[in-house]
Amino acid sequence: MKPALRESLRKILRSTGVDHLMHGMVAFLLAVATLYGRFVRHVYRRCWPAFGLPYYDPRYIAIAGADAWEWAERGFFAYVATKRGGTALDLCCGHGVFSALFIKRRAATVDAVDLDPRSIADARRRYSRTGVNFLQADVL
Repeated sequence: MKPALRESLRKILRSTGVDHLMHGMVAFLLAVATLYGRFVRHVYRRCWPAFGLPYYDPRYIAIAGADAWEWAERGFFAYVATKRGGTALDLCCGHGVFSALFIKRRAATVDAVDLDPRSIADARRRYSRTGVNFLQADVL
């Protein structure tokens, strides 16, 4: 879009007040999403232990709502730090979510290690086709 046309559209939006309406709508939708996320997270924290699962389980944390994005930080930074075509070692990998969904996208070889045999079994079952080598061992 040409700069002159873009500026003309901005002037029209400002003069009609549509830009304020749009900002208000976006703010309202974000507020609703945040409140919904907090409600779901509250229910999640109260009900999840009844199923015998820990509160923080990266397989399910995404359902905690729109503002529960923190779980992806580890995966995102691991993705950025992983050398393309390199080798990666993911210690304390848990259920293998980060190894399979983030690190393997860049690294040619990924070895993921965790002490819990149930987590490793679950990771192997869920992410067997990704090519991540899941190992059950004590990292200390």
